[in-house]
Amino acid sequence: MNYFLTLILLCAHLTTSACLVLQKDDNGKRSHPAIKHYLEDGDKKREIVVKNVTEENCHYTIIKTELIQSRDGSYSYLPSREGQEVKYSLSPFMSLLDEKGNESFAIEQSLGPGQTRHYGLQVNIPKEQSVGSFQAGYKIDYMNGSTSFIVGEIYYSTKQTQVSPQLKFLKFDKNKKKLLYAVANKGNAYTFFTMNLIYTDPMTGFESRGVLDNDKLYLFKANIRNYLLPGGKTILSQISLDSHIRNLKEQFKQQFPDQDFPRVLNLTAIPLYGIDYNDWQNHKNLPLGLKSVMIHTN
Repeated sequence: MNYFLTLILLCAHLTTSACLVLQKDDNGKRSHPAIKHYLEDGDKKREIVVKNVTEENCHYTIIKTELIQSRDGSYSYLPSREGQEVKYSLSPFMSLLDEKGNESFAIEQSLGPGQTRHYGLQVNIPKEQSVGSFQAGYKIDYMNGSTSFIVGEIYYSTKQTQVSPQLKFLKFDKNKKKLLYAVANKGNAYTFFTMNLIYTDPMTGFESRGVLDNDKLYLFKANIRNYLLPGGKTILSQISLDSHIRNLKEQFKQQFPDQDFPRVLNLTAIPLYGIDYNDWQNHKNLPLGLKSVMIHTN
């Protein structure tokens, strides 16, 4: 039985306090910023490369994370905790290895200008895990207090599960202020697709995933215009970001009244696809690999 494991690297955008994060595969090829790796059974090893390309010291911590669904339906990667049981988590099977090859729950390091460190990422997929889809991740926290970034996501599934749709591309149209994307259904069943959108500014640490109104959070979302048909049908979609940008400007002004609104923001999309199971009696949104794109706000 074949398994596939997709590792997606989201590179932290460079600031004066952030290191550049890369990943190397089995052939020594570096992935940057978002490359998929398709793997099969057994122990799987990758190398995390952190390089300080700034003129200042870079202090950071790399930790394992769990994918947790919050009450509002959104998904976030939160630090993995010993004894914490999360359904369909890969975290118990994932190891971070320090430079000596020792397993570490978290790796803390300071790098001077130009310095580089190499760490291991190892996933031991148990063959008895024959049913289900599993997620985990790792992230890097920059210890200057500005912000933190998810830098890696791991997704594993088996051939017994429904094949997930594929987000074929994600682009920003600067002239029209629109997010363009295409989704293809790779499976043999009807499915539905949506994306949660998170906006961040690495320079200030500003982050927003929605609008709060009367204590209720309305998430920034992008949907396809109808359901995905079986058999590889591709749907092209777009969404105007004008209203999102207006809300982001208001939120930024409240948090940083003395600073100008950033001309460029990072947009992270969390794709979710809906499946129905148990004779169509239940509906569930499953997360896919994250994608990131830069958007212009002016």
